[in-house]
Amino acid sequence: AIGFLVYARRLLRERDAEILQRQKIEEMLQTYKDHLEKLVEKRSHQILEAKKQIEEERRNLAILVDKYPDGVLLLNKKGKVLFVNPVACLLLGCKKEELLNSFLSFPIIPGETTEIEIFSATGEKGIGETYTMEIEWEGKPAYFVLIRDITERKKIDKLKNAFIAAISHELRTPLSIMKEAISLLIDGIPGELAGKQKHILDAAWRNTERLTSIIDSLFYISKIESGMMQLEKRLVNFTDLIKSTVDDFKHQAKEKGIALRYELPARAVNLYCDPHEINRVLVNLLSNAIKFTPKGKITVTCEERDHEVVVSVQDTGIGISEQDLPRVFDKFTQFNRKYGPGTKGVGLGLTISKGIIELHKGKIWVKSKPGKGSNFYFSLPKLSSDEILKERLLKAIKHALKDNSQLAAILFGFVNFKELSNQLPQKARKLLKDSAEVIKNVVKKGDDIIFTDTGEILVILTNTNREDAVDVMDEATQKLSAFISKQDMGVGLQFIANVAFYPGDASDADEMLRKLRV
Repeated sequence: AIGFLVYARRLLRERDAEILQRQKIEEMLQTYKDHLEKLVEKRSHQILEAKKQIEEERRNLAILVDKYPDGVLLLNKKGKVLFVNPVACLLLGCKKEELLNSFLSFPIIPGETTEIEIFSATGEKGIGETYTMEIEWEGKPAYFVLIRDITERKKIDKLKNAFIAAISHELRTPLSIMKEAISLLIDGIPGELAGKQKHILDAAWRNTERLTSIIDSLFYISKIESGMMQLEKRLVNFTDLIKSTVDDFKHQAKEKGIALRYELPARAVNLYCDPHEINRVLVNLLSNAIKFTPKGKITVTCEERDHEVVVSVQDTGIGISEQDLPRVFDKFTQFNRKYGPGTKGVGLGLTISKGIIELHKGKIWVKSKPGKGSNFYFSLPKLSSDEILKERLLKAIKHALKDNSQLAAILFGFVNFKELSNQLPQKARKLLKDSAEVIKNVVKKGDDIIFTDTGEILVILTNTNREDAVDVMDEATQKLSAFISKQDMGVGLQFIANVAFYPGDASDADEMLRKLRV
């Protein structure tokens, strides 16, 4: 009996302990439940507030975009319109419901500006400028497109250019007559001159030459600033371009006791640029270096980097003061590089040089200290064959859009050009140039031809229909085949040709190049 009582008491204690433990667990669960409920309530409130804030921001953004003075469009990667503001509807001459979920007819090129036909504020046709950025919208890649009405700006630019062209013409004509008259007098055609008379006429000749140069510079800078300047880019042996330009100045430098030399890479540097305009930049920099270097040396260097080529023109001249350095490339700047008579110019050479380099998407800068000389640098990007061809196609597409016309492109590609280029680099380059000439004799004047260092020749036929383009490709193929059959390269030469049309086959330069390389 005693043992039973002990056992019963133990069972009771265990039950009481179990009940107590259960009560504690229930209390803990209730506390945790209360905490969770409060946390959920707090989080729900925060989410609700955040949602209200997002909706408020979206409303404000929508109001801002709706009232934005430029047209705004949001497109998916395929070019489908996801959003459009009222100004864009007005500029494109369409209703909102017509634009949404539609596809735009003008090319979408991220980071590039494109001119398109729009409707101005008066309802008349005008000129618009688009700029496209790549963004992320609702977790997916998209395009953000701005459209600005530049009709009035274009009209002003046109008037300005017409005015400068007219003034330039009106000044050039009498100047030409004056120069011719002075030249006849100097040559003694009307009769012999006395020594003093010849001296006076020589001064008149120099000053008419200087005035002509000033007029040309003003006209040139106007073209750059108005966007009328067109580069004629092609593949250039850049080291040869530097050599020939420097050689032209060696006599002038020698007369001043200046040692003029260049330090260039051992192998040829091929670069896609406008050789005429880059020559102009080099001429400006070398002229200044000689002008402001009493005696000493001038060194021109060229460094080939991974993605660019950097050129420097270093002199041991009088240098530029620190306060003048920020203004070196400004128009009409006459900074304190004073040395002797006749060293001042009109102050446009460096401004023109800067404009040319920036049109090439390069950079130009200077380092200088008074009394220790100056070092002018400029860099030009090294473009891949794809970038070269796309740039040319994009330029052609822009013109086609502006003229509301169509265009065709033919791409000739040498299949085994890399093998030939590795074995016989000079012959390979000559083959490309000669092949381009063969094709040039087939196409009409004004059509564009460009070749790359990868063995491709692109022909752009403006305002050409499909049938005519195919005829041109067939004729060019026959003549190119006949030309190649006569070449002794030691390597079997083969090429392929494809044609593509805008807008029939492609909507942008990327798609057109893909079609050409199928």
